[in-house]
Amino acid sequence: MLLSYLGLPGPPSAWPGGNALVALRPVVETARFGHVSVKLSGFYAASEPRHGYPHDARALVDPLFDAYGPRRLLWGSDFAPALNAVSFPQTIDVVRRLEWSPEDLGLVLGGNLVAALDRVASTRR
Repeated sequence: MLLSYLGLPGPPSAWPGGNALVALRPVVETARFGHVSVKLSGFYAASEPRHGYPHDARALVDPLFDAYGPRRLLWGSDFAPALNAVSFPQTIDVVRRLEWSPEDLGLVLGGNLVAALDRVASTRR
């Protein structure tokens, strides 16, 4: 199962008490199920100003990284809606700015998706 758009936490003004962890609680709690992953996309919709850039993704991504680890997070561009708010390179830049290890970044930016698609393909053989 893949939860999209960071689990739809909304912008900081919508987070209970302004707390990202409270807004992400349902998403974080599903991490106990090993078949659940989260797509890191739609940062522009979870930022204020709503379409501002650069996005401060750390408040949202750190709890997800802690709960899911780098092997269950997948970057997504949110193409084409994202282009109403940011450029395509900016959709990738928001994750690169997190300063993860090259290995973790490689997993999130494509390695995890390739592994998931390989698992699907192997079940169809």
